[in-house]
Amino acid sequence: YPNPANDFLFFSKNMAGSNIFIHSISGKKKLANLIDSNKIYVGDLEVGMYIVQVLTTNGSMSQSFVRK
Repeated sequence: YPNPANDFLFFSKNMAGSNIFIHSISGKKKLANLIDSNKIYVGDLEVGMYIVQVLTTNGSMSQSFVRK
């Protein structure tokens, strides 16, 4: 959250140590990083719709978000 996002995406759980991948809706990888807190900076992304994928030791989750 929030969705739409301006500068940061926040996670409701502590995802520190998890891998995050952000792809454009067309599938192009825009960001790949290791999460070190409960938020990640998305302010450098162009305005548009994205898919965020978080990989943890317990599995993965994906969700779309809008960068405004």
